[in-house]
Amino acid sequence: MKATQAILSDWFTDSSFLLGIAGSQQFYKASEFLDYLNSFPGIRVFVYLTDEAQTYIPPRSLERLEALEITSAGDFGTGEVSSRDVTGLILLELDGSPDSRLRRRFARVLPKLPAVSLTSESESQSSENPIVLNFSEGWSRIFEALARTFARRKPWQKKKILVTAGRTEEPIDPIRIITNRSSGKMGFALARQAALRGADVRLITGPTPLTTPYGVTRIDVNTADEMLEAANEWFPETDVVFAAAAVEDLKPVRVSQEKIKKTARITVECTVAPDVLQSLAEQKSRQFLVGFSIETENIIANSREKLHKKSLDAIVVNNPKETGAAFQYDTNKVTLITDAGTVHDYPLMSKDLLAGELLDFVLREMDGSQD
Repeated sequence: MKATQAILSDWFTDSSFLLGIAGSQQFYKASEFLDYLNSFPGIRVFVYLTDEAQTYIPPRSLERLEALEITSAGDFGTGEVSSRDVTGLILLELDGSPDSRLRRRFARVLPKLPAVSLTSESESQSSENPIVLNFSEGWSRIFEALARTFARRKPWQKKKILVTAGRTEEPIDPIRIITNRSSGKMGFALARQAALRGADVRLITGPTPLTTPYGVTRIDVNTADEMLEAANEWFPETDVVFAAAAVEDLKPVRVSQEKIKKTARITVECTVAPDVLQSLAEQKSRQFLVGFSIETENIIANSREKLHKKSLDAIVVNNPKETGAAFQYDTNKVTLITDAGTVHDYPLMSKDLLAGELLDFVLREMDGSQD
């Protein structure tokens, strides 16, 4: 399903959840949620339905969910199911406001297990247990939250990741800008996958309509100067940098305060915008620095030169002439070159899947350097 494509199909394998469902007004939300959950194999679910919920969701209707191993939780809290049986708790509160009866039943194990509450109304978040999410956030973000909260393996936990994403824009006048075609999708995929793996992620992004991944701190910028300022602020405490942004190289020498009138010939004198990646490279101490390159000729040679010039640990090479790769697409096909000279070719795949592959590679490289 589209909403769960960013999460690997085996993410919840061998997980067991206690799913409490209360309310009636939006009972279809429970059906939708179970359908999405059903797309992940290997899950065991103990379902507890309040009396009101059973009126709208008969327990026998759960039999259609073939991929889920569903067991009635019965009167949870009396010993039939204990906290030892489940990975975490999920509360579906379909009428919006918290269901006190359901939460009282779960209260005995809430301090011991991670919990997520899904509701259709805003609720003040006094603590992180349970995490409260609104149905309006959409299934993609909800399942990102579930995966991040309940993941058994968090290989990037305690690591701080900085990702730059998207394009930057340089103003010509109050109306016009110089920019490029970058969508930000690769950078957002890297931020999302790093967060799902437990990392503390800062995402510095140029203008884009993309939704912020769950658990990611987003910093919005417009120009190269603004991206450089934000990157400089967060870089010292960072462990790994993925510089995936397509920083616009051209910057007008002068920005007109008024709209430039149309004439037969308009000349815009430009200089070079700040080089964000070069600036970070010059400050590098312990950080693992991954750059991104997009070339249309002498692709490998030009990218290797960029890697050495900027003292990078690795560089990801994009070829915009490849069908389904680089800007705008949900897929990508890249070559990764390391400072040691090794070359890794990745076939065409989704940007989220590629992001996971790149994160796995970097983690192996970092672990290897510490041996």
